[in-house]
Amino acid sequence: MLSVTSKRIIALSTTAAVALGSCGGVMIYKNNQNKVLAQELTFEIAEAQDLAAAYHSLTSGKNETVYVITAANGERTTYVSSWLHNPDGSSSLNDVSDLNDIEVVRGTAELGQDEGGQITWEANGEDVYYQGVSVDELPVDVNVSYTLDGASISEADLEGKSGHLVMTIDYVNNLSEEVEGEDGEVYTIYMPFVMTTGMLLDNDTYRNIEVTNGQCVNDGERTYVLGIGFPGLYESLGLSEVNIEDPEIEQSIEDINIPDEITVECDVVNCGEITAMTVASVLDLNDIDISLNTDGIDEDMDQITDGMRSLVDGSERLYDGVSALNDGAVALNNGAGAVADGASSLASGASALSNGTNELANGAASLLNGISQVNDGAAALNNGLGQVQANIPALQNGVNDLTNGANALSQGASSLNSGVNTLYSQMTSQEAQAQMSALVAGSAQFSQSLSALNTALNSGGMTPEQAAQLQGAIQYLSAYAAQADETTAASINALITAYSSMAGSMSQVASSVAALNEGYAGIDAGINALTGKFGEVANAVAQVQSGASQVANGAAQVSYGLNTLNNSTGALANGINQLASGSASLNNGTSQLVNGAAALHDGVAQVNNGAQALASGAASLSDGADQLASGTEELSEGVAALLEGAGQLEDGLNEFNEEAVDKLTDMINELSPVSDRVEAIREYSATYNTFSGTPDGVEDSVVFVFKS
Repeated sequence: MLSVTSKRIIALSTTAAVALGSCGGVMIYKNNQNKVLAQELTFEIAEAQDLAAAYHSLTSGKNETVYVITAANGERTTYVSSWLHNPDGSSSLNDVSDLNDIEVVRGTAELGQDEGGQITWEANGEDVYYQGVSVDELPVDVNVSYTLDGASISEADLEGKSGHLVMTIDYVNNLSEEVEGEDGEVYTIYMPFVMTTGMLLDNDTYRNIEVTNGQCVNDGERTYVLGIGFPGLYESLGLSEVNIEDPEIEQSIEDINIPDEITVECDVVNCGEITAMTVASVLDLNDIDISLNTDGIDEDMDQITDGMRSLVDGSERLYDGVSALNDGAVALNNGAGAVADGASSLASGASALSNGTNELANGAASLLNGISQVNDGAAALNNGLGQVQANIPALQNGVNDLTNGANALSQGASSLNSGVNTLYSQMTSQEAQAQMSALVAGSAQFSQSLSALNTALNSGGMTPEQAAQLQGAIQYLSAYAAQADETTAASINALITAYSSMAGSMSQVASSVAALNEGYAGIDAGINALTGKFGEVANAVAQVQSGASQVANGAAQVSYGLNTLNNSTGALANGINQLASGSASLNNGTSQLVNGAAALHDGVAQVNNGAQALASGAASLSDGADQLASGTEELSEGVAALLEGAGQLEDGLNEFNEEAVDKLTDMINELSPVSDRVEAIREYSATYNTFSGTPDGVEDSVVFVFKS
């Protein structure tokens, strides 16, 4: 309750300070004359009204600004400026006032009637502004005293003096009433006035300025001093009568600051006249809820008491639980040591695994490169076998043609040999001439056939490049057969045999035909020579007979080789077809192997990354396990300390339950009367709304402005 009260008072006082500060230089000025001149009075009251405007309603009712001027010689005059609002524009207004020397200060209103303070104003539809002098006792007052270097001094004697100056502004509350409490006790409450004082001090004259219960603002040339007080409020609340047998709580109540004076200290050089302005108004408590509901507090205290019992019971269970925790902490400490050892072993194994996966990753990369090369070679073999397979039919047809030509050649060579033998035997006969002509013609025909056969062998057989490719294929197949399974190796070996036979036969046939063609050139030349030199035929025939015998033998060999080649082309075709099929399967297999090797490479890379992460994590785990072992050791020690603390907590809760809760209950019981006093102050504050009088039913506000 007191905390809320204090906060509310501070909030309202801050509002008052801001309102006063907003007046700026208007609220503080100097008057070097001992008497206020009549022509200056209206101006000063207008300034006072401006100063008090923040405290008045600007739309309705009656506003009174009480202006109290204290001269340096102590003489005091009280002027009251009143403002009657006329929101309806009435032609006349009723008023109540006990002022003397009433006069209108603004507008056209006239005083119509004044009968014992009952006044009628001829307002002419306007607001009424008037002022007068009051001799009534003030509900609040301001007393200012001075000391210079520790000695009392009057304001009149201060002028021109230098030293350490202390100004004390004391607020006096003259308005109070007696109130009887619910318990029959009678006490005094004061009208809750809030009083704010401001002064403006020149920095060249006043230095090192400090204020209690106030604030200083320095703009570099001048210092604005603002202080606030609540005279009688501390007594009204009865805080000095609160009796709680607890030094700390009692001291906290005594420390509550509700000031009724301000003190300004400074160092002064050649002191001048000091002017202070104080604004006083009734503190509005209507919007402040600071009542104390003891019924609710009693219920809360019952809950607190029950809660304390639960806390005490819980502290006993806490002690038992901490005991069990202590046993578990010891076991945890032992297990943490085993974890640290295992984590160290795991870190070593993970490091070795990381090194192995690095080597595995490198091997997988090499395997992928090698299989890619095998795949490229298999693809090239597959393409080459396709071309060979496509040329097999043409090869078979050419071999057939060669075989037929070779057979005819063999027969012709035999006939030639027989004819040459017959010619030689008949060289001297009369029929030689006719036979010579036939020989020349037959030789020419045979030469053409032989040339055609040689051309066919050169064009329809294998070129040197094809022979080299065939030889390379034989070498590759031989190497492949050495690594293949038994069935595949048998097929490949048969194909190699066919290739080798074909290569040998083709080479033999081509060589024989070339030799035959070359040899027969001499024969043909010799036969042609017979036409002009028949006499030399005998010698030539001998040569022809020798060449014909060679031709016959060569033709027989050609015929035999081509027949063998013709028989081998079928096996060659079958072998090439089998090789092509196997090569296609090989190509597909190596492609799949490449994909698998790539997947293996990626997988090994992931395993390697995982192994490295595992090694790093295992190292972190090892470090963490060491920290865990160290931490669990500390935990074990901490739990032991907690066990001891739990026992102390149990004792402390019992002590708190016996002392603090009981003291809190006593304090609330003691503070209950303060709540009643606040309510009484609230009701009392609502009764004061005028200084010089106001008609019934008219809302009034009154503000006091003191100038000293």
